[in-house]
Amino acid sequence: MTRVELQSVIAKVEIRSSNLVSAFHGPQHWRCVSLIGIQIARQTMGGDPLVAFLFGLFHDAMRENEDEDPEHGTRGAALLRELAADGLIPITTEQRYFVLRACETHTTAPPTTTVPIGVCYDADRLTLWRVGTTPDEKYLSTLTGKEKARSCATKEMHGKPLEWNDVLNVL
Repeated sequence: MTRVELQSVIAKVEIRSSNLVSAFHGPQHWRCVSLIGIQIARQTMGGDPLVAFLFGLFHDAMRENEDEDPEHGTRGAALLRELAADGLIPITTEQRYFVLRACETHTTAPPTTTVPIGVCYDADRLTLWRVGTTPDEKYLSTLTGKEKARSCATKEMHGKPLEWNDVLNVL
């Protein structure tokens, strides 16, 4: 996908999101998850930076509250399906499957050996610092994710301003 296509998708998601003001699950979190996911994907055999980016963008975009919302990932996946059906997300069938599956299952799934999905899970779980929780290696799927948890490599990202251009620049 081109940068212009990605910026268009970001704008469409932000227009449709029910979650733009969330301190814990809003756009700042999406950007952190996307950036961490891209980093992990680049350092992990079988990782896909575009899958990680799209997961970060969609996984919490349709969350309705900060508390219990077990269907938020499914709603985020539905938004991705809708935009893809409109031709706005030109990715492979396999990439679409990975993003959809990761969005739908990210809050309850155990670690996985399916690398692109595991990268997504790790990227989200490595942002638990934002809610006062230390990420635990036993819930992470990739060696890179586990190394980041051990070294607290993602802790400093939270609370720092991060823009979509910062994320797109590393994609």
